[in-house]
Amino acid sequence: MNPAVRRSAAHVFVQSLEAPFLEPDDQHHLVRVLRLREQQIVSVTDGAGRWRLCRLATGGELIVDSDIVPEPAPSRLLTVGFAIPKADRPEWIVQKLTEIGVDRIVLL
Repeated sequence: MNPAVRRSAAHVFVQSLEAPFLEPDDQHHLVRVLRLREQQIVSVTDGAGRWRLCRLATGGELIVDSDIVPEPAPSRLLTVGFAIPKADRPEWIVQKLTEIGVDRIVLL
């Protein structure tokens, strides 16, 4: 992960990197839940391997603060296999593995 993204206060998915706009739920989460203040850095991504830095403005709007940065796809795929546990644990395990970027999950 790029160090600039790591320094941002939050990371948000947006429809367009050219004109980033916060959806009402994301705006609520940043301003009310995370309690970000004006001028704090927020990284935004389009979910297609591109991101840019923005600053939070009055009313939860985003002000573009950097150029669009493309991130190349990883050169190696990561596969994790696990034995199927009881109850709802398989769903939880798949969720967590997906969150950390595992490419392929194999149930044993």
